[in-house]
Amino acid sequence: MGGPWRQTASISLMTVGFAFFLGAAPALADDDLAAAGKAGMVYVVQGLPGQSPDVYVDGVKVTSGAAVKSVVGPLSLAAGKHAVVLRNGPALLAQASFAIEPGKSLDLVAHLQADAKADAVVTAFPNDTAGVAPGKGRLVLSNAAAVPPVDFVVDGRTLVRNVANGESYSALVPGRVFAVSAVPSVTGGAAVVGPLDVPVQAGTLTRVFVIGDISATVAAVVQSVPVAVTGAAAPSSVQTGDGGQAASSLLDDPASLGALGGGAVAVALVATLIFGRSSRRTVPARSGR
Repeated sequence: MGGPWRQTASISLMTVGFAFFLGAAPALADDDLAAAGKAGMVYVVQGLPGQSPDVYVDGVKVTSGAAVKSVVGPLSLAAGKHAVVLRNGPALLAQASFAIEPGKSLDLVAHLQADAKADAVVTAFPNDTAGVAPGKGRLVLSNAAAVPPVDFVVDGRTLVRNVANGESYSALVPGRVFAVSAVPSVTGGAAVVGPLDVPVQAGTLTRVFVIGDISATVAAVVQSVPVAVTGAAAPSSVQTGDGGQAASSLLDDPASLGALGGGAVAVALVATLIFGRSSRRTVPARSGR
């Protein structure tokens, strides 16, 4: 698509856990988080293009000059209310208050709103670290860019339609590599970003955040967090929100799941592919621009 549509198929693979993250202690899986008592885990995702802010949590600088697409964390915080601030020198770029529950995990994403001229915001995206069946992983697709609502296309098939800024869509999938694109819902045509090869390891929550500005560049941040593996059955439910609709072909036609499940597991995925959407929770912030 011509005009203002420019695509940047860049990708930031921020794999957290199992080994180490920037020399920090390993990320904790769901059972470990529960054992931590009052602690919760927080990650700050820098989704503001053209900025390299210092990040403060509860008034303490946790990193300096965070590059776009970087993930700061995991940060272990006591349960309760906290505050995050992103500053570029004296200029305030975005800020928000948030609450973390014991044993829970949050991604705090600093990003542009659908209208790029509006003030930047910080959206709290809860991380669903509930256990998954062996061989499965959780793939969560989120729109955090100054773009119109998008359809997420996975392996050439539309997985979910009309995902607005600040919304997410979750699916339980086999552990393997998926080709993910975000396509404008209204006009279709060229992808805003992608296709990107997104590896989903079994026993992980893998998040894809679309960030940036449609009038300049759009990119993606990929983050992976370990989750528990429990038994052979998929979770019975996933918390859902109120935006958009899943593609009917994926829900109604078992054969169409072949691109997601691959060969013999396609029919099994009819029972195990769990869909959920969460609406955003944002706190407007004064712009430093």
